[in-house]
Amino acid sequence: MSDINIKENNNLRNEVMKTLTGERFPSSTFSVTKLTGCPRCTFYRMKGTFEFIPESRFLIFARGRGIHYELEKHFKSSEVRKEVDGIRGDIDAVGDRVTEIYSTGMSSSKIKDLSDVYKVFETKVKQLMAYCYMTGGKEGDLLVFFMSGDYTRFTEVAGKTVYTGIQPQLKCWTLKFTDEELSENWKQMLNNKEDIELALKTGTPPLTVGKKWECAYCGFENICFAEEEKKE
Repeated sequence: MSDINIKENNNLRNEVMKTLTGERFPSSTFSVTKLTGCPRCTFYRMKGTFEFIPESRFLIFARGRGIHYELEKHFKSSEVRKEVDGIRGDIDAVGDRVTEIYSTGMSSSKIKDLSDVYKVFETKVKQLMAYCYMTGGKEGDLLVFFMSGDYTRFTEVAGKTVYTGIQPQLKCWTLKFTDEELSENWKQMLNNKEDIELALKTGTPPLTVGKKWECAYCGFENICFAEEEKKE
């Protein structure tokens, strides 16, 4: 074809983005995910403070929901809801045990041995512990979909190093917890809940903040830093 009759359809594209972003309303319900993350971030969200979320993040959310939908098909029970001590738990799935499903863009090479699971997926492990506590179990499965697999892109085949390119990987680990670990994790969540409730009454953000990686992707970063400057 000598002449290309094509144009970019930004109208449809923008309409789809509106559907993905939707309206966001503050929630007064305490959930496991809210209480295992940064207390200050949860405070701002429950207060209804504007949160800056880049467009790309909504596309990542959409991709994650699609992966969740496909993986949940395997389980006899998905999206199980529990409530204990005024905390809601939305369990992704229940198979032989409670299961937390997670998709990530990080490299699977971060998990060099089993102990790395606790460090790399600390927040997800805490959520899994909470679901075990709520259901009375001591074991849970962490099912992780690595969207880009191993970034090194090489593997050993018959003694030779072969280039594999970017290939998704699915990993699963069964984690077993002690009663003490489950109780301590739940106690920390209750402490976070108490701190956030007090902050909502007084209007003063909680002193406790999340991990550095949470700050890197936080839509309240500028507000939070401004609060720190006031304290100083």
